Amino acid sequence: MYTVYVWTAHRRKAQGGLEMHIDYLVLAGITATLAYVLTVDGILRRGVRMNIATWGIWSFVNIITTTSIIKSGFTHPWMNLVFTAGAIVTLLLSTWRGTWSWKRRESICTLIALAAMVSWFFFGATTALVLGVTAMGVGGIPQIVDAYHRPEQQDGWVWFLFVLSNALSLFGAPTWDTAHLLYPFVGFMSNGLLLTFILVRPRSNRTFR
Repeated sequence: MYTVYVWTAHRRKAQGGLEMHIDYLVLAGITATLAYVLTVDGILRRGVRMNIATWGIWSFVNIITTTSIIKSGFTHPWMNLVFTAGAIVTLLLSTWRGTWSWKRRESICTLIALAAMVSWFFFGATTALVLGVTAMGVGGIPQIVDAYHRPEQQDGWVWFLFVLSNALSLFGAPTWDTAHLLYPFVGFMSNGLLLTFILVRPRSNRTFR
C-alpha cells in the first residue's frame, strides 16, 4: 500500500497538483488507525498496559489541538482526527486495564492544557495549538517512564506505527508552518523516544510483538 501511495503522489506532483500532500496525509491517518487497532487488541488480549494519566491528558489535549489545527486552516487533519478518537478509546480501555500515576508532571501538564483552552478563546487557535502540543509532549512522560521501566508491557509495533504516522504527516505537509508541522513533529520525537526505550532495554524484558 505504501508503494502505491508514493507512486501516485509523485505522479500527481509531476502533473503540478497539490494531491501529493493529501495522499501522504491520508496514509498517515490509515497508519494511525492501524496503530490503534493493535493498541485495542494489545490491551484486551496481549497484556499491554497503557498509562491512564498519559492517555487522559492526551485525550483532552488532542481535542484542543485538533480543533485548533482545523481553526488554523489545516483542511486535511486525518491523522489528528484518528489520534483524537483513538486516544479516547484507549483511555476508556485503560481505566479497566492500565497503570495509574499522578505526580507533579501530570499536574503541570493539566495546567498547560487548561491554559491552552483559555488561550483558544482569548488569543486564537495558533496560541492554543502551541500550548496544547506542549501539553501533549509533557503528558507523554508517564508513558515513556513506563516504557523505560517495563518495556515488556508495551507493544513495539504500536509505537513504530505511531512514529511512522507522524513522519508521513510531516512529509506530506502542504505548507511548512506551525499548523501543519508542530503536532506531528512533537509526536514523532516523543513516540520515537518511547520506541527507543522499548528496543534498547535488556533483551530479557524487551518485547516487539
